[in-house]
Amino acid sequence: MKSSLALYTAARTLRSFWQRPQTGQGLGRDILHFVRQELGHSLQEILTTDPPPTKVFGEPIGGFFTWSSLLTALARYQKVSGKNQIAGHDLDTWIIRLGLIEAPKGRTFAQLAAAEALWMRGPLAQNPLWRKMTEAQQKQWKSLLDVNRFFNLTTGRLKEGLPENYIGVAAQLASITLCLGLPLDHRKVKILVERAAQQLLTGTGLVDDEPPVGRYDRYTMEYARFVWQTAERLNDQELLSRLRPAVLRNGALWWDLFSPVMGHSTPYGRSRNFALGDTLETCAFFAAHPDLSPVPLEDLAAAFALAWSRFVDQDYDLARHRSRYHDPGRATYAYIGANRLWSTGVGMLGKAVGALGELQTALEKQGIQTIPAQPKLSPVNRYETFAEGHGVWLVRQGPLQFALPIVGSFAKTPATSDYLPVPHGLSGFAVPVQQQVPALVPFLELEDRRIITAVGRANEIEVLEAGTGLRVVWQEWQSLKGEGVTLGLKSEVRWTLVPGGLVRTETLYVTQPLRIRRWRVWVPTTHSHVNASATRFFSEIGGDLGVNIQADWTLQQVVRATAHHREGRGALGPIPLILELEASHLVLLPDQSYSWRLALNING
Repeated sequence: MKSSLALYTAARTLRSFWQRPQTGQGLGRDILHFVRQELGHSLQEILTTDPPPTKVFGEPIGGFFTWSSLLTALARYQKVSGKNQIAGHDLDTWIIRLGLIEAPKGRTFAQLAAAEALWMRGPLAQNPLWRKMTEAQQKQWKSLLDVNRFFNLTTGRLKEGLPENYIGVAAQLASITLCLGLPLDHRKVKILVERAAQQLLTGTGLVDDEPPVGRYDRYTMEYARFVWQTAERLNDQELLSRLRPAVLRNGALWWDLFSPVMGHSTPYGRSRNFALGDTLETCAFFAAHPDLSPVPLEDLAAAFALAWSRFVDQDYDLARHRSRYHDPGRATYAYIGANRLWSTGVGMLGKAVGALGELQTALEKQGIQTIPAQPKLSPVNRYETFAEGHGVWLVRQGPLQFALPIVGSFAKTPATSDYLPVPHGLSGFAVPVQQQVPALVPFLELEDRRIITAVGRANEIEVLEAGTGLRVVWQEWQSLKGEGVTLGLKSEVRWTLVPGGLVRTETLYVTQPLRIRRWRVWVPTTHSHVNASATRFFSEIGGDLGVNIQADWTLQQVVRATAHHREGRGALGPIPLILELEASHLVLLPDQSYSWRLALNING
C-alpha cells in the first residue's frame, strides 16, 4: 500500500495541476495516467472472476452495476489509450469475463455497458472482441443485450416502476444491439425510440423523471443526450431535426445551472454526487456537437477540468481506491450502499476516460492547445418553466448562486429534502440527503397529528418585476405520507434578492378557522460555528451565513449540532449545525393574514 506521504503528495500535485491553464495533451496524459494506475490496482486486487470476489480492498461489493462499471472503464480506457494491457492484464480477456458475470441478471446500465464495449469494436461480423469468445460465451453475451429484461418492446413499458430516464437507456441499448447486427424487430425499435423522444418533443422539452409527479432533476440532460445519440446512431435525420430545439434548451439550462464551486450542474435532486460524471460526459457531448453547444469549446474544456479536479480532490479515496460518498458527514441516496463505493469510483474513471476521448478529438480539430483555468460564466437570473406549476429559478451573480426548484419529489415521500423549493447551492446552506425535514419550508402538525407542507406543483408562479424575485402560491398541501390535503389554507411565498443575500417571506391565509398544533422550520448550514445570538454561522476557513427571522407569532429557537446523525449528512459534505425554529398552538382565522420572514445573507 502507498504511504500516506505519497498519497498526500499525489493529491497535492493533482490539485496544483488543475489550478492553472493546461494544454489539451497535458489534460489527456494526466487523466490517462491516473485512470491506468487506479484500474491497475483493482485488477491486481481482484485477480480472478471465477468465482467473483465478494470483497475488493477489504470492502464488500455486489451492488447494482458492480462489474459492468469495471467493464466500461476498461473498454473505454482501451479505446482512448489504444492499449490492450494494464499491469500485465489482457483487457479483452477481462472485458469478456466481466460480461459473463453480468449475463445472468444484469440489467439497464449493466446491459448498456456490455453493448457499448462491443460497439466500440464494430459490428459483430468483423468484431475482434466477439471473435475471441467461445460460442457458449457469445450466447451469454447475447442474452445480456436483451432490452426486454427491463423494457417490454411489445407493450412499450418499463418494468417494475423504473424511473423515466431508463427509457433513454432502453433506446440506447436497442439501437446498439440493432447496429451490432443482432436480430431485433426494427419496427419495435423505432417505436421505442419515438417513445423515448416524446418528453423532448412535447411541452417544454424538459424531462420529468416521474410523470406526472414532476421530478425534474439532473437526469434531464442525460436523457436528452441519450435520445440524441440513439437517433444519431440510427441515422434518423428527421428525428434529429425534431429533437434539436429540446437539446438546445436542455444545454442552455445545464450551463446556466453550472457551478464553478461544485464543478457540476443541478445542485438539487437525487444522487447529486454523480453530477460530476454528468459534467464530464455532457462537456464531451457538446464538444463533439459544437452546433448544439451553449458555449465555446474552451469553456467546455475548463468545466471538464473543474469536474475532474473536484472528483480527484474530494470524491475519490486514493488510499482505498473507491468513492468517498459515505465519508463522515456525507451521504447519497439509499440505493448507493457501501457495496457500491468501489464500483461508483471505478465508474467515474470510466466516465472520465470515455469523455476525454471525445474532448481531445474536438480540441485537436479546432486547434485549441490551452485550456483556461476557469470557464467564462455569464451572470444568470431567470426562471425556467418545466411544466405548469413546475420550474426552477436560476441565479448566478458573483458569490450569490443557487437553483430554486419548484418540482415534485417522490409520489410516496413528498417533501424529500433534495427537492424542496429552497435555494440549493447557496453558500453556507445545504439540505441533508433523502430526508423529510422542514429545511426552510415549514412543516405544520395539525390537531389530528397529520404533518402537512406546501411543496410540489404550485398553483401560481410569478417572476417579480425586473427579476428581483419569485412569487409562488400553494393551495394544495401534502402530508408526509403522500396524501393530498385541502384545508382552505393558502401559502404565498415571496423569494426576494437583496444585496448579498436572499429573503423568504411566507404569508398564510385561511377560509375557515384552523388550529396548528406545531409549526417547525430548520435552517441547516455547512458552517461549524455560530455566534451567541444565533444570527450568524461561520467557519474557520472563511465565509459566513447571516440569518434573520421575524414572525407574527412567538418562536422558540435552538441551534443543534448534528454530530453523526443523518440530518447532518449532505451530498457534498457535512451539515454540522441546524437552527431549529418552532411555534406551538397557533390559531389561524379567516379575513386575516399571518406572515413570517427569513433573511439569508452570505459573505464568501
